[in-house]
Amino acid sequence: MKVERSAAETKAHLIRVMADMLREIDVADVRVNDLSKRAEVSVPTIYYHFRSLDDLIILAIGQLLERFIQLFDPAIIKMTEAIDLDRFEMFREGLEEYVTFSWSRELNDEVHRVAPQIMVYRRLRPELLDMRRLQSTFLEQISSVLHEAIEKGWIAPDTMVNTFVIHHLSTVFAQALFYHPSFGALSGVQWREGVGHLMLTTATDSLESLPVQ
Repeated sequence: MKVERSAAETKAHLIRVMADMLREIDVADVRVNDLSKRAEVSVPTIYYHFRSLDDLIILAIGQLLERFIQLFDPAIIKMTEAIDLDRFEMFREGLEEYVTFSWSRELNDEVHRVAPQIMVYRRLRPELLDMRRLQSTFLEQISSVLHEAIEKGWIAPDTMVNTFVIHHLSTVFAQALFYHPSFGALSGVQWREGVGHLMLTTATDSLESLPVQ
């Protein structure tokens, strides 16, 4: 049964379907006929809405990154609400959830999906600033809540928040290139006398247990 959509709805639908495809296959394996079948639209319809397949791929990769960032929303929302409600324990839970999730198997799998697509984006459209804006917004979102926590005395006052956030997220994305779960978390938070101390660390000092495949 054919679904009637407006031009805007059709364009959004195609971006969504392409983003779903890119979770399963590499950009080099994308075929317009496969997209046509999955989206249930004709090939001419695709090229009516997009000048080229690359244009569609760029928008789909942007949506993939948005989905990736949204995975952190529950923890960030909890920290933000905790600050608004002045509830330290709630903030502590949110921050620990944020760090723990950053080094979870679930996120590790997502990083392996999205990181290569970001490289494709930069190769195809190095002049576009949309992805940089998205990344900057994400960094600012995390940094601002941590700065507010410092003002409340919940995070150590000498914490270099921006440095931590940038290094933390850099190591998180580096999971796609050089990381193994046996390394343990490469960032964390220690609580001493009710104050959080953010740190970049490794869970173990030895790699003797690292499996070699």
